[in-house]
Parts: sequence; structure tokens; C-alpha cells
Amino acid sequence: MSLSEQDARLFWERLRKQQIKVGIRNLKEICRKEGISYQTLINQKCSDRYPAATTIAILAKSLNCSIDWLLTGKEFDNAGTLSQISEKVQKVIDILQQID
Repeated sequence: MSLSEQDARLFWERLRKQQIKVGIRNLKEICRKEGISYQTLINQKCSDRYPAATTIAILAKSLNCSIDWLLTGKEFDNAGTLSQISEKVQKVIDILQQID
């Protein structure tokens, strides 16, 4: 899957939206706090490029949001998956108890 400049623009819009939501005034504040190069981040933003994956992870943590949401605007919902795993684990436990 190719990530377009439009996708990157949406990433930066979501980042700004979350930044406002958590009360962080500007990117410089995040960069200073997290040890990220402000100049590099601004260059990436101005040229509609994504930051490095590690930087995205740091930004998501700093902004109290998920990487999934920053990249796609959607939250990954694993509740169904966890529920299915839990049911399977319980079945295995039941079988093991019957064997014992």
C-alpha cells in the first residue's frame, strides 16, 4: 500500500487535533519534552511526509492516542479478538480439567 501526500496531510491534521485536545500548544513543546528534532518534524510536515515510525510512536504516546488513529483516523478494535481468544482458552482449560 502506498501512502500518499494526502494521507500524510491527514496524519498531520489528526496530530494537530489531538494536540489541541490534550492542551499542548505547539509541536515545539512536544519535541522539547520528547527529545525529537523540531526542525526535522517541521520539514516533514511542510513537505507532506510522515515522520519515522519511532517518532510516530513517541508522538502517539505523548498525545495520549493510538498509532492506529494517528495513521488512519480509526481505532483498532481488538475486543472481539480478545473475546474469542478468551473463549478458546476457557475451552482448553475445561478439557484439561476433564483429563486431570
